[in-house]
Amino acid sequence: MLAEMDRIDEGLEMIGSFGYAVQGLYGNPAFTNFEITLYVAQVYYAAGDVGQAIATLEDYKEYTSEHKDPDRDPEEYDYYCSLVDGIIEDMSSQNQGLTNVREPKP
Repeated sequence: MLAEMDRIDEGLEMIGSFGYAVQGLYGNPAFTNFEITLYVAQVYYAAGDVGQAIATLEDYKEYTSEHKDPDRDPEEYDYYCSLVDGIIEDMSSQNQGLTNVREPKP
C-alpha cells in the first residue's frame, strides 16, 4: 500500500524492521534473507518499477551464491533461488519486459 502511494522509502524501512522480527522468530538467515528480498521486490513492483524489482531478486541470487552458510544444507539455498527464478519469470511475463508499468503519482 505504501508503494502504491509513492512512499517507497517508508515501505522499505518497515521491511527492515520486519526482518529483525523474522530473524528473531526463526533464527534462519537463509529464510530471513529470502523473505526480506521478496518484500523489497514487491514494494518496487507495486510502485511500478519492475526493473528494480527484478534486479533486487537477481541481487539476492548473486548474494546467496557467494554467502552460503557452510552449516546449512546447500539445497535450502537452491530451493529459495528456484522460487526467486519463478517470481522473476512471472514478473517478466506479466509485464512483457517493461521496466516501469505505470507512471509514479505526482
